[in-house]
Amino acid sequence: TEKNYTVVAENGAGKVGELCAIPQATLQGATEGVPVDWSYAVTLNGSSYTVTDGTFMPDQAGAYTIAYTATYRGKQFLSLIHI
Repeated sequence: TEKNYTVVAENGAGKVGELCAIPQATLQGATEGVPVDWSYAVTLNGSSYTVTDGTFMPDQAGAYTIAYTATYRGKQFLSLIHI
């Protein structure tokens, strides 16, 4: 049987015009010591935002969607949160 994995992200908030840190995430079910590679995509109303060093710059008010992709043992797991 295949083990279940879940991406869990903390909620966060930022201010327009100030760098916003991507909230931390974990991959529940991952074995400690086995690396998890993370990638992020930030969007608002169809616009994409550049993520640099775990931060992005919000330029308007709204609920930003952050897509977390965890690559673990050759498989990808995706989760979306709104901040």
